[in-house]
Amino acid sequence: MWELEWGTDPVARALAAIIGRSETTALFDRFMDYSNYRNVIAGTAKRPADPPLETAALQLFRDPALARDLDIETDDPVRSRRFGAIHWGLLTLAARADASVLDALPAEVRAESDDKIRKIARAAKKHATTPTATAADAAAPGTPSDLPSKVSEVRTWLKTHPDADPEVLAPSTTQRAPERRAALRALGQIGTPAALDVLARYARARWSAAELDELHAMWGRFDRRAFASRMFVPSSWRLDLGSTTDLDGIDAVAGLTGLAVRFGGTVDLGPLAACTGLQRLWVSASDDPGMTSLEPLTHLPALTDLHLRGVTRNADLEALTDIPIARLPAAHAAAPRHRAVRGLRRRRSRRHRSAGPGPVSRSGAPRPGVGRARARPIRRRGHRPGR
Repeated sequence: MWELEWGTDPVARALAAIIGRSETTALFDRFMDYSNYRNVIAGTAKRPADPPLETAALQLFRDPALARDLDIETDDPVRSRRFGAIHWGLLTLAARADASVLDALPAEVRAESDDKIRKIARAAKKHATTPTATAADAAAPGTPSDLPSKVSEVRTWLKTHPDADPEVLAPSTTQRAPERRAALRALGQIGTPAALDVLARYARARWSAAELDELHAMWGRFDRRAFASRMFVPSSWRLDLGSTTDLDGIDAVAGLTGLAVRFGGTVDLGPLAACTGLQRLWVSASDDPGMTSLEPLTHLPALTDLHLRGVTRNADLEALTDIPIARLPAAHAAAPRHRAVRGLRRRRSRRHRSAGPGPVSRSGAPRPGVGRARARPIRRRGHRPGR
C-alpha cells in the first residue's frame, strides 16, 4: 500500500475531509497501482458513476489554496510541473463532474500532455452520454465506491475494508469478467457463511479456467460439502472441474452423472467412491506419480464411460475387469499413456479369437481367405498386364 503523508499532503487532507480517510487511501492506492499515466486515465474512466467522489475531485481543482499543490497555478509559468498518477486520476474524475476544468489547466500542461487531456475529454463526454444504472443494478446502501475491478486490487481493498459486508460483492448485470473474478477472490478471502451465501449467487454450469482456479483456492476455507453443493452445477453431460488436488466433498453435488477433472501430481480418486450416480468420468494426470489406485472406481455401479489420460503407468487396470463398463482404457504396461478402446469384451474376444482355429462359416467349415492378407502384384510404371 502506498503510504500517504497525512501531515504534509494538503491534497490528501482536503479529499479525506470530504470522502473520508480510508476511501482516500484506497483511491490513491488505486491510482498508484497503474503502470503508466495513460493507464491511470483509462482505468479511472472505467469506474462506475460516483457523483459524490467526482464532485469532491472537482472541488479540489477549483480550490485556489490547492492550486500550487496540484501544479495548476498560473502565477509561475516557469515552474516545472510534476503531474503524476494522482493528478491524472483526480483530473479524470473531476472532468466527469465538469469538463470545463480541463480548459483551466495551465497552457504548458495542455501543450505537453495534449493527448492525455483529449483522452480525458473523450472519457468525460462518453460518461455524460452513458445512461445511469437502473435501480436493480444500483449498489446497496453503504457500498464502497472502490470495489476491486481486478484480482490484483483485492488484497488492498480487503485491508482498507476489513469489515466489508459480503453483499456489496454480489453479482450484477453490468459486472465484467475481471470484476467477477475479483469479487470471487474477495468473497473467498472473507470466508464466512454470509460470503458463501453471496458466492452461491455466482454458481453456474460452466466456469472459465481462471474462475475454477479461484474456486479451488477457496474450497478449503468453507465446509467442503456445503461449498460443492452450492457452487458446482452439473450439466446434463458432465461437470468440468478443471485442475485440482482434492476432490473431497464432490459427492455432495446433486445429480452428478458426468465429471471431468485434471490432477497435477498424485491422483486421489477416493472421494469418487461416494458418487454412486456417476456414469461418465474423465481423469487426467500430468505429473508423476499420477494415478496409482483405481479401486474407488469399483464402487461406481452406474459408471459406463471411463477415460484415463496422462500418467497412468502406475495404475492397476486389472481392478476394472469386473466392472460392467462400456468403455475402458487399454492396458499397455510399457507405455506412459493408455489408449481408450471400446469395451473389455472386445479385447477378450480378440484374445480368444487369436487362440482358436480361425474363422469358420455357418456350416462349421473354415472360411478361406478370411483373416489372411491378400497378396497384391507389384506393377512397374508403364507396365501392362499380359505383355
